[in-house]
Amino acid sequence: MRMKDTGILETEKREKALEAFLAESAKNSGAGPRMLPVIDIDGKRYFVDERLKQLRNVVDPSDYIDF
Repeated sequence: MRMKDTGILETEKREKALEAFLAESAKNSGAGPRMLPVIDIDGKRYFVDERLKQLRNVVDPSDYIDF
């Protein structure tokens, strides 16, 4: 397996874990800390963090947009 393939598999695992977490969070809404909203921009998913005034990439937190 090449390095690029490994990175793609890791990204897919993170996305699946996020989807499972979001599904579980939806079931338990109102109990515990709230999940940050997620938006899609040009095929990338970003958390909307109003406190820090940032959009942070769900898969790669070093990819962020200040607003």
